[in-house]
Parts: sequence; C-alpha cells; structure tokens
Amino acid sequence: SDLSGHLTNQFMQKKSPLYVLLKEDTVWSMERLNRYINTTFWKARGLPKDWVFTTLTKRMQQIMAHCFLAAKSKLECKLGYFDLIGCDFLIDDNFKVWLL
Repeated sequence: SDLSGHLTNQFMQKKSPLYVLLKEDTVWSMERLNRYINTTFWKARGLPKDWVFTTLTKRMQQIMAHCFLAAKSKLECKLGYFDLIGCDFLIDDNFKVWLL
C-alpha cells in the first residue's frame, strides 16, 4: 500500500515515516543489487550470473549513448565547462531496462 519504497528520489523518500527505519535500505550499491539478483533471480529466471555487471551496465551504456548521439547537435561545447548528467533507469519484471 505504501509505494514510497519504490521511489528512487531520496528527497521524496525522506517524507515517509518509515524512512528513519529503512534509511540504509533506500540506496543499494551495484554490488548489493548484483548479489540480490544472483540470489533471488539468477537461476529461476535464467539470467547470466552477475547480470548486473554483464548485462545491466552494458544496456545502460547503450541507452545513454543512443540518447546523447540523438541530442549531440543540440549540445553546446564550451572550453573549460562540463556537465554531469544523471540518468534514471527502471528494470521491469522481464529484466528489460528502461530509461525514465
């Protein structure tokens, strides 16, 4: 019933009364996600071992490259400046990776 646990936005999660109890579980490292996938889904779903590092990261890179190449002509390059651009991804029930 409380879907705030599915939010990736820490600012929004902090508004939940459960945040204090679950703070350490709100952000996982890639290593922790990989352990979880290996333990819970690896064999049952027929995923490659270490799916996070062999498949997920590669797919995320492909999606980001596609987006940046599509927008390349609109990006302005200025000497001495740089941008940090964050991307949010969703993994669906079939382990398909989506850009949000």
